[in-house]
Amino acid sequence: MDKSKNHSTQTAVHSSAQDCQLLCWSAASASQLQQTVAAFVENQPQQCFALDDIAFTLQQGRRALSVRYTQVQQAAVSMTLISEKIMPVTAGTPQLVWVFAGQGTQFSGMLTGLYQSIDEVREVVDHCCEILRRFSDVDLLPLLLVASEEHDQQLHNTSLAQPALFIQAVAQVTLWRQLGLQPVISFGHSLGEYCAAWQAGVWSLEVVLELVCRRGQLMASAAAGAMLACRCDENTLQKLPASVQDLFDIAAFNGRQRTVLSVVLGDLAMLSEALMQADIPFRRLDTSHAFHSRMMEPLLADFYQLLKKSAPQRPQQLWLSNLTGQPITADQATNPDYWCQHLRQPVQFSRCAQTTLQLYPKALFLEIGPGQNMIALLAEESAPLFASARGRHSNQHYIDWLDTVGQLWQQGIDIDWQGFVFQQHAGRVPLPGTALNPVYCWADVADTCRRNAEVSADQKIRSVTSAAPVRQRLEQVWCRVLGVAQVAEHDSFFSLGGNSIHLLEMTRLAAGQELKFSVAQAYEYPQFDQLCAFLERQGDADAVDDLISDAAPAPFSLCALDDSHFERILQQVCLQVTLADAPYANTPQSEGDCHAKI
Repeated sequence: MDKSKNHSTQTAVHSSAQDCQLLCWSAASASQLQQTVAAFVENQPQQCFALDDIAFTLQQGRRALSVRYTQVQQAAVSMTLISEKIMPVTAGTPQLVWVFAGQGTQFSGMLTGLYQSIDEVREVVDHCCEILRRFSDVDLLPLLLVASEEHDQQLHNTSLAQPALFIQAVAQVTLWRQLGLQPVISFGHSLGEYCAAWQAGVWSLEVVLELVCRRGQLMASAAAGAMLACRCDENTLQKLPASVQDLFDIAAFNGRQRTVLSVVLGDLAMLSEALMQADIPFRRLDTSHAFHSRMMEPLLADFYQLLKKSAPQRPQQLWLSNLTGQPITADQATNPDYWCQHLRQPVQFSRCAQTTLQLYPKALFLEIGPGQNMIALLAEESAPLFASARGRHSNQHYIDWLDTVGQLWQQGIDIDWQGFVFQQHAGRVPLPGTALNPVYCWADVADTCRRNAEVSADQKIRSVTSAAPVRQRLEQVWCRVLGVAQVAEHDSFFSLGGNSIHLLEMTRLAAGQELKFSVAQAYEYPQFDQLCAFLERQGDADAVDDLISDAAPAPFSLCALDDSHFERILQQVCLQVTLADAPYANTPQSEGDCHAKI
């Protein structure tokens, strides 16, 4: 492996927490991957190399295969292997969906870990707070970075909670975009739809921050109210007495049995009593007002003027509407009336989730928010669920985010590792290679032993008549030796996993198909089309001289050879070699250090 430093000139996510990195491995099978990671656990390469160099090598120096494993590693901690985390990539390309959290999910200190660890987060959060200071006398930065009961109480005020949550979403979107992630579609919960509209280009960051701040101030000026999360559907609520139904408005449909009610504060006790008598489970939400209800109607005229002034633009990306649960239209996104109704009418969150799965059966939901609240609401949907953060009870926000990146990659999401360089000078270092799943093979070259070694699989290949085209016969040999389903025209024998042992087997099987070539010629023509062209030129030429001398060595294991044994075998196949020292022997990397010539 190239030991030189390969510096990236592309802008990347830079971290001040360089003692913690995401390590990624992949292989063709679970057993092969387990052996590969076990080699790392045994060698503990972080004792010899910088952790960011190890992460860089694994992320950018190796092709991603179908079975994957990731681990968030700290420099001072020994590597371990958690076998349960090894998982195959699901068939088909996953379709990433962003789900933006709404009000009620906020808590003080919700950006502490990412702000302290990643420069790009600091820059975007500082920029957003500076924008807000232009039309507000409140500094949100302490609320975002310092966890305390006092700050939690301040964030209970909707005029502060909404811009704080929006800034938190902007920081996470910045990180995901840096890694090349873009959703096929997105949707949000109430305030979350403004995040979806911003990332779709409806408003600039400066305009939408002011709009969200003014929206929060208007909603905070409404009369006090309450909201109740009920474990029932709309049909159950319609069976309540008419006098009870007049007390509330449905504020959100969060699931098949998850309905949120808004109620005037003076009617809260009466509504609670009616729900208990009807055996409907409920709990009061931590909100100061009755959102998405008749109590928002006095605000709509002023809000309309703010929306008209904001001049929304046609969206550049799709998201799902909270009003309809269907993809937003350009007319809706640019119409102030739509956003006024968005403030008043119930949130169709459950319908958004169902529409997503109808449009994108391979949907993978990623929550953009400070916790896992949206994930909890989506738990009844049969789709993979992931969260950008783990909530207030996690004191390791940065580690949680790294772990989510790893989980997405394990699901088959492509990560732009060029944007994941956590040190400007990170580069490749020699590491244990991918395990080869060793199979014990014995060198038994006497004619009688060769005849006795024939197996049914060989006989099946030999049954193909020599009249078949050269390409067809050679492809069957390659598929048998390499264990692949088919071979493309420009595939290389070695890129498909072949090695020197496979070459010996290939020449033996090919001879049974009247395809005569030596190991040296296979090295000379490693590509499928090159070797086919060579054989077609040869036609039915005489077989090459016997490549193995009469003085054959006794059978021995290939797993414990010293240099003298290697030289003896390679001389018998007409090759002269120079064996190079490698820190990790018998790996694909060290195999590349063996320079052969005829």
